[in-house]
Amino acid sequence: MEKELLELHGWATGRPTGISIMKTDFLRSEYSKGNEPFPVLSHGSERGTGFTHEKAKPLYVNRVMGDAYDKAENIPSLRLERTKKVDPTEYLNMQNPNNHSSITMKMYQGQQRPTPTEADRLNTTAVGSQELSGYSENNDRFVAQPDDYKRFTTHYLTRFGQDPTPVGRDREGHTRGAVQTQKPDGFTKSTAVHSHGPDVQSTATLRRLEPYVSRSIKARDVFFDDHTHDMKSHSLVVS
Repeated sequence: MEKELLELHGWATGRPTGISIMKTDFLRSEYSKGNEPFPVLSHGSERGTGFTHEKAKPLYVNRVMGDAYDKAENIPSLRLERTKKVDPTEYLNMQNPNNHSSITMKMYQGQQRPTPTEADRLNTTAVGSQELSGYSENNDRFVAQPDDYKRFTTHYLTRFGQDPTPVGRDREGHTRGAVQTQKPDGFTKSTAVHSHGPDVQSTATLRRLEPYVSRSIKARDVFFDDHTHDMKSHSLVVS
């Protein structure tokens, strides 16, 4: 019965506005019942793909990371030395074939500490008693004190002056009683009657000129004496 009502025209129903759009467009959700057909391949398609036709992954990818690089113990010494000079990164891979981390630590292994001098080797270097310098002894310890920001003359202060925020009774505004003096604002300044410029009587102007001058003006400016929109400025008179 409900389906038949949805198919009726608006004038054939008891509703003044016809069938509600909520009943025609926003239908309730339908859930699967279990007897829906399975998705099938489209006509002309092939079930087998490159993933099933080709062989397994180990044919192209090494399961063990070390199998992807040459090992240093299996390479002649001359080739190992040449690789060390020509391709240092490959040389590190030969030495660490199973290394999963970055080779940065292996690449930048230079001298960690400076070479000890002769005095260091003879153990004749020592550090005397360390004392404070004159700068640190002659300056008192800094102690934070309350500061008054008004002692600074900032660019904002010189550009915009003192803080215009009223204080005391001036800050109360309209909270106190009595009639307040209306202040000019954007609303009171912008509600004046708008004008559309000077009201030039173009027809009277053309009549005051010589006929040749009037025809020349109208030939050069066809909109000089245009009365298409004059009706908008006429006042409506109700008889």
